[in-house]
Amino acid sequence: LTAAIGFGGMFAMNSYIAPTFTEVTGQPASIVPVVMFLLGVAGLIGTPLGGRLVDWSVLRTIAIGLGGLALNLALFTVTSRWLIPAIVSVMLCSVCAGLLVVSLQLRLMTVAGDAKNLGAASNHAALNVANALGAWLGGVVLAAGYGYTAPSWVGVALA
Repeated sequence: LTAAIGFGGMFAMNSYIAPTFTEVTGQPASIVPVVMFLLGVAGLIGTPLGGRLVDWSVLRTIAIGLGGLALNLALFTVTSRWLIPAIVSVMLCSVCAGLLVVSLQLRLMTVAGDAKNLGAASNHAALNVANALGAWLGGVVLAAGYGYTAPSWVGVALA
């Protein structure tokens, strides 16, 4: 459930990142691939950082990942009007997501006992649910007319 709901926050923001950067930040559509690339780079930073942190404490790393994700999603709603601060907050979200994926994966494989493959697969399945849940709930608030920063507030609630 932590992966399916908590990580849904990342997907709530990420699913609507293109219109947020074009409509709220006021950038041309050509910035979107750059933002997505930087989001990926930040995730690559978060993943090995998460690997180091889980050696310290898996559960604390999950808490740091979720808390950091919620904090940075909220930060994105505030900074989304300015290009550089918006990119930085999106990248921080992705670093936290990297922490979260690694720690959730290890936690599920640990509690799975002899069924480690099932534990790993369940994390992947939960992330697919998170993708659907975050995008759907983000779409609900957009359809209600709350604007392109609203999906990130949904993300805060999910994280």
